Amino acid sequence: MYVVASKMLPEFAGIITGIFDCQGVVHYKFIPECKTVNKEIFIDILRRLRDEVRGKRPEKWITKGWFLLHDNAPAHRSVFVKDFLA
Repeated sequence: MYVVASKMLPEFAGIITGIFDCQGVVHYKFIPECKTVNKEIFIDILRRLRDEVRGKRPEKWITKGWFLLHDNAPAHRSVFVKDFLA
């Protein structure tokens, strides 16, 4: 997961969360400056990512030839997220 800080995009107050592979961007989401990435927002990102992988990378979805690498941020470690990923 790659996050671009809002300083790089002065017209947008917030952050962009981008998820990509060697073929390019698979999914991105704009998160306003006033929001915190909590478990609910992260689950929303994961659901949308799942749908994007199904649509944009069907060969990887069918063969289960993809994996998600993320850090240990609190939203990533929540039980709710772990249950979704299981």
